Amino acid sequence: MNSIFVIESLENERKTGKELHDDIINKFNVFNGEFYTFYRPVASRKEFLDVLEEIVDLTYKKQYKPIIHIEAHGWINEKDSDSGFKIEPSGDYVSWKEIEGFIRLINIRLKNTLFITLGICFGARLQLTLDPSKPASFFEMITPFGKISNTEIIEGYTNFYQALLFKNQLIEEVKLIKKNDKFKFYGSANLYEDYIAETQILFKPETFEKNKKLALNKIDNEIKTKDISFEEYKELIKKRLILEKDRFLMIDIYPSNRERFVKINQMLQMIIEKFA
Repeated sequence: MNSIFVIESLENERKTGKELHDDIINKFNVFNGEFYTFYRPVASRKEFLDVLEEIVDLTYKKQYKPIIHIEAHGWINEKDSDSGFKIEPSGDYVSWKEIEGFIRLINIRLKNTLFITLGICFGARLQLTLDPSKPASFFEMITPFGKISNTEIIEGYTNFYQALLFKNQLIEEVKLIKKNDKFKFYGSANLYEDYIAETQILFKPETFEKNKKLALNKIDNEIKTKDISFEEYKELIKKRLILEKDRFLMIDIYPSNRERFVKINQMLQMIIEKFA
């Protein structure tokens, strides 16, 4: 980590993002004299997406390794699990799916180490956009699970950024956040572990006919699933899951990542061996 970007879209109220940036984050400048902090107020959807493009550009062209912090009002569309947040004063909405591509590009450049913090009600819905068939869009995320006040945001993130930047106590602070009923801590690796556990149903004979077309189409759209045997199907599922796991954790492009995710590799191998 050598930079932090605070992006904020709030109007006529306490600017929690600016407070965090000015009072804590901006005071930290110890990374070989080159630790960068940025405060970006945005007033429209275009301005927000432009900032994300700026961060993508800096990570690829100038070796920036940022944490991204976003402050805005959460938006929930009950008919759409995607949801997102509102931009003020324009009244524009930005969906979580809309920003997923940007942060995935950043996370790929950072070798799956991107840390995101959100000061957004219901920000936990960002984790619903994770697609196990694509590279992870973030490594770790701290976010409010439901509604949260600006005072609670300031208190929670003041402690977090002080621990991270000045005390070198990230692990201890993460443990405290996990006990805080206002915030949730999501690791993409932990979310993928849940996904791996759920894949066991794919190996069961009773679900074979129902699942085989859906389960195999990501490997080869030309596979004639109606003619495939259960044993052949299991072999193809194993192949698909291993490919997906390596792609999601970026082991395919960064082989050293295998050492970071030993537990997930072991979990998947255990399931495969169980149904071999």
